[in-house]
Amino acid sequence: MKKLKLHFFFLFGLLLFGVSQVGNAQCDGFSLDFDEDDFMPGDICATEAMPNVGPIMTDIIDVYDASTQSGGADGTGDIQLTYEAVVSYPNACAAQDGDFAITAAWGGNPLPCPGPSSGSDFGGTTSDDCECVNGYIVMTVDFLNGFSSTVSGFNFDWSSINGSSEGYEYGIGFVTAGTDALGAPLAGLNTAAAVTGLIPSYCNAQYAGGTTISQYAIASPTGVFTMQGDDLNASINVCGTSGQNGEDTGSGTGPNGGGDAGGVSGLAATDIITQVTFIYGLSNAPGSDCPDDGVVGDTGVGTNPSGSFSGIDLCVPPPPCGFPEPTVMLEEDCGNFNIVVGAIDESGASGTGTTVTYDTAFSDPWTGTNPVTGAENLAADGMTQIWINVADAADGACNNTFGPFTAPKGEVPGCDAGGAFPANPSN
Repeated sequence: MKKLKLHFFFLFGLLLFGVSQVGNAQCDGFSLDFDEDDFMPGDICATEAMPNVGPIMTDIIDVYDASTQSGGADGTGDIQLTYEAVVSYPNACAAQDGDFAITAAWGGNPLPCPGPSSGSDFGGTTSDDCECVNGYIVMTVDFLNGFSSTVSGFNFDWSSINGSSEGYEYGIGFVTAGTDALGAPLAGLNTAAAVTGLIPSYCNAQYAGGTTISQYAIASPTGVFTMQGDDLNASINVCGTSGQNGEDTGSGTGPNGGGDAGGVSGLAATDIITQVTFIYGLSNAPGSDCPDDGVVGDTGVGTNPSGSFSGIDLCVPPPPCGFPEPTVMLEEDCGNFNIVVGAIDESGASGTGTTVTYDTAFSDPWTGTNPVTGAENLAADGMTQIWINVADAADGACNNTFGPFTAPKGEVPGCDAGGAFPANPSN
């Protein structure tokens, strides 16, 4: 038989190690948080000699017990990180000396490249490199096997991103996969490929013009972190005036160097997040080439900043309210039939009881009001289709519809004196 369900939800969880049952005040389910140190150690580094490294995947961690809807392991993996490291070096010049690097580490590993602080999760280093060099780490966070977060309970935290630097240190993030509350894929999201495709063309003209990397590279406002860690931090050089023959940029710290993303934009609070992307980068865009240094095409930017991913706060929503299909029998009785419904499993509902109704037409939302009593005495014509709806007595929106079930064919005439078969062409 075919089964039609009125309300069908994809069940997604939420993540965060270090659990708290209440946690985020916006979480109606279970609050969790996690960070990169919850994974087995690993690292990644891209240089001018190796400009494209990865993807490198972490191990998969199990942080949520779906059976108890609480923190802990249930044998099903929940979260995995994927890292890619890229050095974009669009312009060759005499200063191309191989010292530019971008790096990330997780699980307590030190950063693999020289220069950045070994106690941080991300870092970069540059010194007098050619114009428009940009290195970046792409960190993708995948929520696996039905594990995910509601938008209202999601927050991405960082520290020392967009911190003190002579170069442009930045961090930007956005949702790259998810669904609405009914399981339909979210539309209008950015992709990591589209954003990183624009990063290499970001240079001094954009920086000096006051354009941030997120304004330049992120096309859609949907699913974007409300606060990006990418305010312009370093001051640009002035040829003929600044030090280092006019090429010295001023070290500065962006106002959003630490804190949190403040949620995401353009999505409903009940939307479900299944993947996010965070990009950490270092660019020498604050600097421009000046003729007085005798080297054509280079900048005077010299810096080695580092930053950290402080964790993600998430909310595992409660499982959707609903019912498994009960046993339904249409019992013929003297040329008519009654509807007999077996035991109803209320474990996925409030437990306050159910209302069971039937109709001869399927509707969504359910509009049938005929109560199932087991004494319907309907014509056993062998043709009529019946749908059964089971609804939570305390919440009518929590319901499932099952069917269709076809009326049995009456085998004997009516039991009363002078009875006849019901109208049934098959008799």
